[in-house]
Amino acid sequence: MRSQDLGVGHRTIDDQPLESSHEPRTRFAHGTLELDPRDIQEAREEPGLRVEHVVQIAHDLKSPLHTMALETSILQHRIAAHEPIDAGPVLDRIMHNIEYLDRMVQDLLDGCSPEQTRKTLALAPTDLRTLLETVVERSVATRDRARVFLKADRSAIVMVDDLRIQRVVANLLSNALKYSPIAGGVVVRLDLYEDYCGVSVIDAGPGVTTAEASYIFDKYRRTRSARGREGSGLGLYVSRQIIEAHGGRLDVECVRGAGSRFFFELPLG
Repeated sequence: MRSQDLGVGHRTIDDQPLESSHEPRTRFAHGTLELDPRDIQEAREEPGLRVEHVVQIAHDLKSPLHTMALETSILQHRIAAHEPIDAGPVLDRIMHNIEYLDRMVQDLLDGCSPEQTRKTLALAPTDLRTLLETVVERSVATRDRARVFLKADRSAIVMVDDLRIQRVVANLLSNALKYSPIAGGVVVRLDLYEDYCGVSVIDAGPGVTTAEASYIFDKYRRTRSARGREGSGLGLYVSRQIIEAHGGRLDVECVRGAGSRFFFELPLG
């Protein structure tokens, strides 16, 4: 299954071929363990990255909780004062924050035990087109739905854990909306091939560099543009674990300054 088969054409990052994050760097060859300097540096950095990661998660959990508490307090005050209020938009924002928190907690749980994720998949025949429609409806805030363009003309039946694949799509869609300008649209596209299907989430954000692409799916790693933004920092790592547990693959293609295309492929049937 080749990335260029998904219909966007062969694209590169900074006009260089995308480096696969699956290729081993430290390896055993000719009777000698060859240590890649990048692996050594990452081992030194990981404790600090982990602490930074925990602090970021604590902040990101607190922010939506504070927002929900404020929204609820306003509702309670107006109800007690018998003031007219349109509760629909308020409840929509509260529900959006609840779903965001749920994804973060699930990412943390799956990030701690990828093998457990594989063992607990609840596989069932699922129409991927319906799944994508559900994610856009439930996971995208009302104010952002006009920015999302779903291109899924045909059904695609796959044997997957419905809720986990929904989380993958929600994570990719959330990132795309987060890094795209307000005026920029996000395309979610479903493509069908002979024995597999592909889902692409295409944004209009800043893209990533070749160096960032080599670690963007790693645990505890965030790109420069992602630092200071909300999120567990585990979304892409866990998403790749989930897709690979289904026998598929998740990767990224982008051109620096011209957006990114995150895509995953799953076997049909």
